[in-house]
Amino acid sequence: VVSDLFDAIPNLSFRSTFILGFPGETDAHVDELIDFLHQHPFSQVGCFTFSKERETRSARLPDQVSIEVAKERVDRVMTAQYEILQKRNPSFIGQTFDCIYEGQRIGRTYREAPDVDNVIILDKDPGVSPGTIIPIKITGTDHYDFLATVTS
Repeated sequence: VVSDLFDAIPNLSFRSTFILGFPGETDAHVDELIDFLHQHPFSQVGCFTFSKERETRSARLPDQVSIEVAKERVDRVMTAQYEILQKRNPSFIGQTFDCIYEGQRIGRTYREAPDVDNVIILDKDPGVSPGTIIPIKITGTDHYDFLATVTS
């Protein structure tokens, strides 16, 4: 079904956040998630560790996962996502998008959620107020972020 979405919607941006270390989780579950991410490359992925909260049902479940193991699993998933993006993101070089300028040479397209996703780093200050929508052209990548120029 996810593949059908990518086929049907050009430039689809698909993101999710995953919790790692939930009671009962195994290495096989994490391997399955990583395989899923390779088969269906998300634009952005976030991860955090399960936090045992008092008086919640999940805090009483058997097979609690240690925080150390949960953190290692987050690292595994985020490393896989990074590798996926290093192959996928260069395909955006040369494309143009409308971008919301946030100030300090930073912007976001419809693909990036504020405060959690990568950003667009502009080559120079576009001379507009934050909140202004400007056209940009992707010129490169820098780890998770994109580099861009203002096109008009």
